[in-house]
Amino acid sequence: INPGTGLGPSKVWGRIHDAAKEDDVDLLIDIVEARNGAPTRDINLQSAGGLTPLHVAALSGSNGCVAYLLARNANLEIIDSSSRLAIHWAAESGHTETVMHLVSAGQNLDLQDQNGNTPLHLAACNGNIKTGQYLVEIGALT
Repeated sequence: INPGTGLGPSKVWGRIHDAAKEDDVDLLIDIVEARNGAPTRDINLQSAGGLTPLHVAALSGSNGCVAYLLARNANLEIIDSSSRLAIHWAAESGHTETVMHLVSAGQNLDLQDQNGNTPLHLAACNGNIKTGQYLVEIGALT
């Protein structure tokens, strides 16, 4: 994940993304809730590539941050510039527990990204057998 540069305020990589990437729940809470003098940030702030903190946490397997973001009603339907949801990144990276969190929250299992890949396709193509098996068990389309 590379932060974007030279972007307007709605398309920036911020500390909120770093906190999600590093599974730093305390920092994420400080940022979202404007604690300890931290400026508040939109929980759905998108980077240049359209990644929200939820996308970044899913990609990184940052389950503490995923749980916090879901509890704060992060938008599950935001797609990034590759037409991916957070679950695509979690499945591609083999983060089965993260996929489970997203499914429990109602994440769409079968949305195709810009290349026609579903989360199940991405799990299979990257050798993430446990994640792929879980997606098949819960009815993801092949």
